[in-house]
Amino acid sequence: MNGKIILFAALVCAATASLATEFDAWANKYHKTYPTAAERAYRMGVFAKNKEKIHTMNRASSSVTFALNAFADRTHEELVRTRVSKTFNASMSKANLRHVHAPHARDDLPDSFNWVDKGAVASVKDQGDCGSCFAFGAVGTMEGQLFLSQGKLVDLSEQNIVDCDRECQYFSGYKLCDDGCDGGMEPNVFQYVIKNNGINTYEEYPYTASVGSCQFNPSTAIQGWTDWVYVTVDNEDDLRQYLYDHGPISVGAHADEWFYYSGGVFDSSCQTQNDHAVLLTGWGDDNGTPYWIIKNSWGEDWGIDGYIWLIRGKNKCGILEMMSQIHMG
Repeated sequence: MNGKIILFAALVCAATASLATEFDAWANKYHKTYPTAAERAYRMGVFAKNKEKIHTMNRASSSVTFALNAFADRTHEELVRTRVSKTFNASMSKANLRHVHAPHARDDLPDSFNWVDKGAVASVKDQGDCGSCFAFGAVGTMEGQLFLSQGKLVDLSEQNIVDCDRECQYFSGYKLCDDGCDGGMEPNVFQYVIKNNGINTYEEYPYTASVGSCQFNPSTAIQGWTDWVYVTVDNEDDLRQYLYDHGPISVGAHADEWFYYSGGVFDSSCQTQNDHAVLLTGWGDDNGTPYWIIKNSWGEDWGIDGYIWLIRGKNKCGILEMMSQIHMG
């Protein structure tokens, strides 16, 4: 019996040492440091639980893969608090608000298309531990419209929005206001930029992942924004047509299940209530499985170089619930 106990203890020690080695390698890769040994031990425990969770998720689906990434030492609750926004429990299609209804899709749409290939999409950013996804979704749309209007791609300033934008709007009985790292709404951003007569560039007003005093410089602002609209569609084929005709679109999604996405077509379970803003840039087909190409704001290391392929045709993760776009004169 004593021999069995000793063998079991040795196996436990070996497993712990192996986990510690793996955790150290992961921490070095993502430049993670911890202030105390107790904090490091806690984060290694979270890492171990997430590793097992990812293993289970990979066994449950053949179309998508999940992997340890920079989020691996965070609890799900921490990620929801810092990487997405407040859940939006209303559908744009049921709200009495100004909108444009997409025309029916034509028969000549290509099987695959991406505004990234056309030069209309700026680089992937990382919102950090700040619930500012709404600023990234809105700014991505503005960058695309600037490209279509003036033929130049310019990285615009999300920090300008985080620091300065406090616009509000009533939506299906809710009063929703933009509030820096505590979330917001893309159409509010559009209202702010139009009223403010412009937005600064990323180079001039770089991102800090925290709320600071407003440093907007009107003398150097990119101007010309005239109006914005909600976009409604009858089906996702019609959304392809609108995207093809009008450029990248800001869309909402429920992203609580996306944190460890690493590749393939996401068709796992998720809710439809939006809690995250992203940029719809194109579509494709993976061996007969249609998908949307979506730019996220969790860094280039996440997903497919910062993008996710989301199953197309199922309103997966509420992709049709909140779509909006700004225009230039």
